[in-house]
Amino acid sequence: MPPGLELKHLKTLTSHYTSINALAFSPSAELLASGDDNGYLLVYATATWELLRRYQKPHQIQAILWHPHEIAISIGCSNGDISQILLSEHAENNQQWVNSVPGCVHVLDTTRDGTQLAVAYGNKAALVSQKKIGMGFGKDSPLAIAVKGSADHLSAEYALHS
Repeated sequence: MPPGLELKHLKTLTSHYTSINALAFSPSAELLASGDDNGYLLVYATATWELLRRYQKPHQIQAILWHPHEIAISIGCSNGDISQILLSEHAENNQQWVNSVPGCVHVLDTTRDGTQLAVAYGNKAALVSQKKIGMGFGKDSPLAIAVKGSADHLSAEYALHS
């Protein structure tokens, strides 16, 4: 351990039954999301470590990214799926399948203002711009990723529907 770095055990979370592949604190650190090999995404309140939400995707969760304003979590899966979950308490169906890239999603990252998204898969990284976060779901939702091209050449951009 580097000099001056002192670690203190706070809590062990045991709600997952398979390997955890991704962890991410929300921007305010009030929430922690974790994703596992069975496709489970769990969201905890860090003040109490209470499990608040549990979602399941059909594939391993490899990457988790919080929107900078904590209204949504983006998830990258082993099959290339990228999903978005809105955290509205009143949403009847707050999971949205966004799109896929050709390969396992390894890393997701965004700018501080949430206007650009980077998706790393295989030996490629797709960079996309985003003008707003959509609040709707389904095929006509305001937010969808359009991925075009082959494994040798990829361009990706957010398609916004009004």
